[in-house]
Amino acid sequence: MISNVNDPCNGATDYVIPVLGEAYNVVKQVQSNLAAIQAASENIQAIIDATPAAAASAQAWAEGTLPGGIGTKSSKEWSAEAASNSATAAVLAYLASNPFANTTALYAYSNAALAVGMSTTIVGDGRYEVASLGPVVWTRTADDGAGRAEAAADSAVQAAQDAEVSADSAEADRIAAEAAQAAAESARAGASAAVAASQDYFPGARSHVPQGAVTGAATISTAGTGGTNGTFDLAFSGGNFAVNPTGTFTVSGGAVTAITITGPGLYIGNAISKPTLSFAASAGLTGAAGTFNTVYLKTAGQYWLTDTSPASAYLALFQNQANVAVEIDDQFDPMSAGAAADAVADMRDAVGTIASNAAAYGGSGPLYPLMTDAKGNFLLGFDEDAREVVGRGVIPSSRLLPLISAGFAGDSGMVPLMTDAAGNVLFGYDLTTFRGFVHGVSDAPQPCVKTIVETPPITKAINHILAYGQSLAVGANSGALVSTSQPFSNITFIGGPRAWTGSASAFAPFKPLVEDSVNPAPDGNTGRGETPCSGAANYASVIAAEEFGADPSANVILASTAGHGGWKISQLEKGQAWYSGQLLRHVEEAFDLNPNYACHLIDWIQGENDGLDQTSLATYRDKLNQLVLDVDADIRAIAINQQSPVYFSISVTAGYAGSWGQVQLAQREVARSNPLAFIACPLYPFMNQQNTDGLHLTSATMVWRSAFVGRAAARLMHGGEAPRWLDVVSATLRGNRIRVRLDVPVRPLALDTITVGETKDYGFAVEDTTGVLNISSIFIDGDDVVIDLATTPTGSTEVRYALDYLGTNMTITNGATGNICDSAPETVTVNGTVRPLKNFLIPFAIPVINLGA
Repeated sequence: MISNVNDPCNGATDYVIPVLGEAYNVVKQVQSNLAAIQAASENIQAIIDATPAAAASAQAWAEGTLPGGIGTKSSKEWSAEAASNSATAAVLAYLASNPFANTTALYAYSNAALAVGMSTTIVGDGRYEVASLGPVVWTRTADDGAGRAEAAADSAVQAAQDAEVSADSAEADRIAAEAAQAAAESARAGASAAVAASQDYFPGARSHVPQGAVTGAATISTAGTGGTNGTFDLAFSGGNFAVNPTGTFTVSGGAVTAITITGPGLYIGNAISKPTLSFAASAGLTGAAGTFNTVYLKTAGQYWLTDTSPASAYLALFQNQANVAVEIDDQFDPMSAGAAADAVADMRDAVGTIASNAAAYGGSGPLYPLMTDAKGNFLLGFDEDAREVVGRGVIPSSRLLPLISAGFAGDSGMVPLMTDAAGNVLFGYDLTTFRGFVHGVSDAPQPCVKTIVETPPITKAINHILAYGQSLAVGANSGALVSTSQPFSNITFIGGPRAWTGSASAFAPFKPLVEDSVNPAPDGNTGRGETPCSGAANYASVIAAEEFGADPSANVILASTAGHGGWKISQLEKGQAWYSGQLLRHVEEAFDLNPNYACHLIDWIQGENDGLDQTSLATYRDKLNQLVLDVDADIRAIAINQQSPVYFSISVTAGYAGSWGQVQLAQREVARSNPLAFIACPLYPFMNQQNTDGLHLTSATMVWRSAFVGRAAARLMHGGEAPRWLDVVSATLRGNRIRVRLDVPVRPLALDTITVGETKDYGFAVEDTTGVLNISSIFIDGDDVVIDLATTPTGSTEVRYALDYLGTNMTITNGATGNICDSAPETVTVNGTVRPLKNFLIPFAIPVINLGA
């Protein structure tokens, strides 16, 4: 797949042009539409030829000599309509000949079309509806170009009504259709060679789905002795692979400590025999042995190319259907990725030309036109200086609000939109809270707009939430268990959430999810109790039922944990024995028990030891980013029926925030930059006086914390919602006042000194070139936290939160806290105590932008 992907939420273009599957559909649809395009062009030409005959009547109507005009519209109205229609004609003709199955390729059209007042609706089968803001609503599908031309030819009255503009617009349609046909034909040229060079070409794979080795960590059967230390290339012997895999192995202390398969190799057939691994590259090593698993290189539903039978200039397109190779097309000449990208670029250029023409209005000033008349005179647009919509006959808000407010008898902080006869506000906008006001409506929390992830999870019979990290991930020092019964249908392994008997692993079969305190744990440590598993899974079932109507008995969650106490991220990353032997083994065993399985979420709870050892921000960020990517790739290589990504839920660590803080900042950066990662919550709100060791959670607070993960998991799995957390957007300075703008999941913002003990300056610190500055006051203003300083900052200035001060009654080793939260309404009851699920602001440190006085 060839990709050029930016964030469409920021207005950027987003293309994804696949070489296989969808591109195959594109080629076939373009081929089938060439005849329709030609027919449309011929019919349009017929209209052009017939136009002079209707011109005289049309001229009489336009001049007013034909009483009442033709139809129901005046010549002036028809002129305005023609201006709107001409802006869309070229794009509509182009779209009629290019029914892309891949809807993301239309972002280019959608974004640019907004400049001329058009919008796009994507229909499920890859067809489009295009509407203008003008008097006429246009509808286009892949096959209606000829029908529109035929309808126009059959209606003489309509042709006369449009006589003034039909010639020009029809000619534009004809030219655009010819250009579209030429683009479609050129898109096919030379594609076979490009596809044959891609990773989707498997020679000889006609009777069987291609197979190969699972890449990533392989199994060490015997570590051996006496070897030379280092990392070496594996050798392979025997077996019946057409192409042997590639890989490396690592020797430490004379024994093999890791085996990594880097390339899958290739086997085509139905009686696979794996080659034997050779460790001869390590001089002196004896007795070492290992093995690897195999996998279909194209999973169910995916396509590949191979040679035709008999051989020809074409390629054959096959699909994996239930692990059986099924031929789709034996004369496939696919559209190359390069030609597809060129076609999209051509479409963008065409839309850009239309936008440029619309911008040629007859007015002056910083106006961006959305609509013009036939002569290019400005009708409707946006005034950049006033930051408002303006137009002929439109009263701008800068003039409207003073008119409304003049008769208002209330507080000047309220902008009224409707009042009663006495001047009392019925509904309006409160400038002090930056929120709407409706008389008689309660001041309830206001959830923000939901954002859908690019690839929503696809639920299976078994849906896995897998905890990973250090001691918090395995319930260290949590005390008496809370979750000793299963209220729904959630499950874990027979050996409990850690899949452990106290001396050996125990996976099969599944059993109802409850917590245990089996010690020692798999990491050899004792004092293990309530894990994150029950709290997350059970609250996910609650949210799924309440918000999505998902019956818990039909939506089973598997929860387990593969953490290791006291370990840094470098000891948990790919390439380490614990990664393959514990984390991936939980996935392998679950998949073996039920292949109708997907691991949707990793509950990452880690960072204290990296804070203690002062791992740098860059090092931790890069390692965590890589871990997110590795986990997604490796788990999906095992769970071959999983079509959606593995997402990463981060609980921002609390320990050592006050003495180091770089781990917390790195976790924030990963969540903001990696589309597979998000923050469930910061850990500092849970570290109250009930905790005694300064780093771990009690069983009750573990269940409370895990409910945040469960809430995010349910909305992600059942609604495709991208989880949101309370985070900083910007910090700006005017004089001695700093405004810290926040991204608020559920308004309004609040100060909470009960859940988290009151912290100095509510957790904020401001530092300039002279040092930390005194804060005079802090208050909330809409989505802003306003900080008034005792003095005006000098030079570069930074604002920090939850990195400097520890709240009263909070027990965190070298930690820091803050008191800012949103108004999320959910709660969870633990041991009879109702706990809030408000989102607390995560730790941050950002530069302050000076906007002057």
